Amino acid sequence: MKSAARLLVVEQEEQVRKLLQTTLTRSGYEVQTAGTGEEAIETMNTSSGFDAVLAEAALPGMNGHELARHLAVRYPSTKVIFVTATHVECEVCPHAVQCPWIAKPFAPKELVRKVGEVLGDSRRESN
Repeated sequence: MKSAARLLVVEQEEQVRKLLQTTLTRSGYEVQTAGTGEEAIETMNTSSGFDAVLAEAALPGMNGHELARHLAVRYPSTKVIFVTATHVECEVCPHAVQCPWIAKPFAPKELVRKVGEVLGDSRRESN
């Protein structure tokens, strides 16, 4: 049996962070959280890796774009998905011209579908 995909949720608002964590955990993902880009990098550096990072674009300090560029260089196999209130055009990074994104407010079903789509996890795409 395939092991659960590992996700890191980076969101400054605690309520939104907990909603993302709960929704994704209930859908079978292994989820850790961080409140800032800097905290996310620390978590990445001390973990065994993540399949994807879901990050708010407008993080305090290191914003989501800066975090995505750092991850593309340091952890090139980790996918980045933005969760944001506005459409995000990513700045040029070694990985992609535009990162996948999920609009706030989001329906939990749409969140799970998008994460499944990005990870190529067909079991969750249609849930």
